[in-house]
Amino acid sequence: MDFNLTHTSLQRLVDEEALVDQARLQELAEPSGLPSPFPYGGDVLVRLKQELNVIFQPLDGEWTSSSTKWQPIDAQASVAIHRTLSKLPRDIAMSKGFWRYLSVYCASLVCKRYGYVDIKTSFDKRHFGEEIYNSFIPRLWFRAELSLDEEAEDPYWLTKKGVSDFWSSFVLRRIYAQSRPLIRALVRYFFVPENVCFYRDDVPITTLEAFRLLGPAVRRQHSLSPFELMGEDDCTATLDLLASEMMIRRVERED
Repeated sequence: MDFNLTHTSLQRLVDEEALVDQARLQELAEPSGLPSPFPYGGDVLVRLKQELNVIFQPLDGEWTSSSTKWQPIDAQASVAIHRTLSKLPRDIAMSKGFWRYLSVYCASLVCKRYGYVDIKTSFDKRHFGEEIYNSFIPRLWFRAELSLDEEAEDPYWLTKKGVSDFWSSFVLRRIYAQSRPLIRALVRYFFVPENVCFYRDDVPITTLEAFRLLGPAVRRQHSLSPFELMGEDDCTATLDLLASEMMIRRVERED
C-alpha cells in the first residue's frame, strides 16, 4: 500500500471532483522513492481519522478558518496526529507527497477546518500538503513534534498551550522553526503560567501584540545566536533581553 501523492495527482482528484473518493486516492497513490519505509499500516491511518472525527464532532455551525473556536480543537488534533505518527521518519515528515496523501485521506476534515462551502470553488492546494506549514494536518504534527517535552509527565503539555495564530504565523513559518529549545522557551514565555501579561512602556498590550512585536527581533537574533545549540534556559534569557530592549515587560499577575 502506497502513501504518497504527487502534485499532479492531487490536481487530478480536484479536476475529477474526487477529492473525497478514497478508492480513487489509492489508485493514484504511488511509491515515495524515499530511503525510509513508511512505518505504519493503513489501519493506523484509519484509527487516526476516526479519532480526528471524534475531536471535530462537537462543532456547532460553520466556523471560519480564523475563528478562535478552533484553538482547543487544534490543540487536541495536534496531540492525536503526533501521538499516532510519533515514529514518522524525518524524510517522510518533510515529504509533501505524504502530507498530500494524508490530507486527501482526511479531506472532509480539512475542508471543515478551512471553512470550505464547495470543494471545487474553495480548493486551495496549500491546505492539502502542498505547503507543509500552511497545511492543517502537517502543521499540527510539527506543532507537537517541535514542542514535545519528553521529560514531563504529559509530553504534550506545551503543545496544548498557545493560540492557533501563535503556532501558524509566529512559530512554524519562521526560519527558527527547527530549534526545539527556542520553541519550548517561546511557548513558556508567552503562555506559562496562564496569568502572564505584557506591558510596553508600562502600557498593557495583549499577548498577541507581544509576540508580533518580539517576532522580528527573534528572527534578527537568529542570525547571531545559534538557537539550535542553546539550551532552553539560554533561549529564555535571550527572549528576556530582546524584550527589555523593546521596553516590553512580562508580568505574572496575582489573581
